[in-house]
Amino acid sequence: MIFPERQAKSPYSFFILRGFPRSGTNWLSNLLNLHPEIFVNGEFAFSYLDIRAVTDNWRSILSSEEYKDKTIAHYHEFVRNVLMIGVDLKPTARVLGDRTPQPLESFLPGAKALWVHRDPRDVIVSWTYHRFNMINKGNLDDFPGFEYLGDQFEKYSKDVRYFQSRPQELLSSRGWLETFCERWTRHQETSFKFTETHPDVYRVSYESL
Repeated sequence: MIFPERQAKSPYSFFILRGFPRSGTNWLSNLLNLHPEIFVNGEFAFSYLDIRAVTDNWRSILSSEEYKDKTIAHYHEFVRNVLMIGVDLKPTARVLGDRTPQPLESFLPGAKALWVHRDPRDVIVSWTYHRFNMINKGNLDDFPGFEYLGDQFEKYSKDVRYFQSRPQELLSSRGWLETFCERWTRHQETSFKFTETHPDVYRVSYESL
């Protein structure tokens, strides 16, 4: 344990903040951080370190009875210790969170879950502009379906105000719309499935913030 003395002195608790990209996870985390005892940061993306991809793999010795449970327990300890770094950044914090725009998941037993959702029509508009800006900054976009937006991006790169007077053209690509909707739907289905076994998930509407 990296911080045994801290855990002995104070009952720290943990939570996850989830939602589809551009749905308000960052905004909500900023609001939560106004509380002196809350610190949430991101994106940790712990799901990319899916320990069960190893412990459930019969080829790995970590899937054996001797290793599996202890390996998962050590992974959970690792996650807690990473989140505990937040105490260094905000010494008054007692409630520590991970903000990652991904579907709801269970990577830490006992952690509370916040799920922020937003009207998908607003999400896709925000997401499209966000992708445009990312590419303008030199970041290649790997979001599936973005190749359908070549014409729109070319117009935007020449004039960032182009779609203000022609909003109907921004989402005129059927391929982009279908790809986005498919991914958004999978995200929602995964999160709703999680709530079936975790009824204490707290849902927050972006529009209500």
